Amino acid sequence: MTATQIAAALRHRILSGEFAFGSRLPNVRDLAEHYDVSQQTAAAAYAALAGMGMVRTHRGKQGTVVAAGPPASAHLGTFGPYDVTAATPWKPASGDSGETATTRVRQMPATAAMAAWGFEEGSDVVERTRLRSVDGIPVQHKITVMPYELAAQRPEGYEGVPPMLAPVGAARVDPPEGVRMVDWLGWGRFAPSRPSRPSRWMRTPRRPSVCRKASRVPGRGPLG
Repeated sequence: MTATQIAAALRHRILSGEFAFGSRLPNVRDLAEHYDVSQQTAAAAYAALAGMGMVRTHRGKQGTVVAAGPPASAHLGTFGPYDVTAATPWKPASGDSGETATTRVRQMPATAAMAAWGFEEGSDVVERTRLRSVDGIPVQHKITVMPYELAAQRPEGYEGVPPMLAPVGAARVDPPEGVRMVDWLGWGRFAPSRPSRPSRWMRTPRRPSVCRKASRVPGRGPLG
């Protein structure tokens, strides 16, 4: 077999879900023995897959790791800059199981780039990054930036850490059933009347997003 044929076979097995996202593939020597080819040919097959964004190759014990998965689609939610109470949530496109994991939460001064989004440079903001997955397949990387004043809001009667400031690894904080997060946090009272230019308190235009920047994870299916 050629390197191209081996890469095509492995790609098919990745997209079928046989090799799950994040799983480790055989090392070059074992792959060469499996397909009865030289190690050079096996390495070329992995290089081709890496070029397609299907795998990542690391030195040492981690080896070659699957970086893609079966096609998955998700509908992006909307979050208008002037009326947060009109927000709609994201959801998988086909009724699949969707999960969101927080990967970073940090308080920081607004950068010059954030000033271009409507924040005053140097003002206190909170940046949160999250990874959204459909049936275990990452489909979206999302960055949200908001003023600290907004992030520090606690729902009425809630005594824990403000949900928007909960650190990575903390237990998920959800509103009561049937209540949207924006309503539970009382963000509606912060919404100003529609100005002639983006508000300083939060600028979250629809795709392409700025303060809530979402990007498709390489190697995944399209986002709806």
